[in-house]
Amino acid sequence: MMALPFLPPDDIPPAFHTLTARANTAELRALVEYMDCQWIRNPLFPPSAWSVYRLPVRTNNDVEGNLTHFLSFSFLKF
Repeated sequence: MMALPFLPPDDIPPAFHTLTARANTAELRALVEYMDCQWIRNPLFPPSAWSVYRLPVRTNNDVEGNLTHFLSFSFLKF
């Protein structure tokens, strides 16, 4: 499930539903239900909003690195 964001947005729901067929415990079924409601079928945050397929920057580490660099020149030290 952690690899779903690396798929093209249109491929995420079918891949997710393939994985849901393998949920064979109550805990996995609860996780599948949560992911389905919050990430797969959520109209406010659809897979196209969180897919990182073919994006050059996939994490916020670049932003954090730039902030650290900026703060090194600042009088503020965190």
